[in-house]
Amino acid sequence: MTATTAATDAAYDQLARRNAELEQEKAALVDVLERTEKERDDLLGEIERLHAVIEPFARAWLHREPKGEPGSKGYQRRLERSLLPFYSCGDDSEPLTGAHLRDAALALSASGIDMESES
Repeated sequence: MTATTAATDAAYDQLARRNAELEQEKAALVDVLERTEKERDDLLGEIERLHAVIEPFARAWLHREPKGEPGSKGYQRRLERSLLPFYSCGDDSEPLTGAHLRDAALALSASGIDMESES
């Protein structure tokens, strides 16, 4: 065996080891990617379920929110009244308020959902 052949064999062995290491790293990264994609899909499903729950409240706010010039006294009074409690299940429950409806509408609006075009 010549020196060139021995050097070539050593270089080949080194490349083969490095290739095996890279394949292991790739397999680990693929595993992480698959878990991340599953988590993403699970979170997207949860977002869709939450959207379905909050959407009726956001739609209710569209009908309850005050109309008119936002800076006027009349608008401010209508806003205060629209944010008051309007429903309670009993003595121990927290009443549902217009503020809850407004917050639902704002949350959906912040997520890029146009409630007025969906009604």
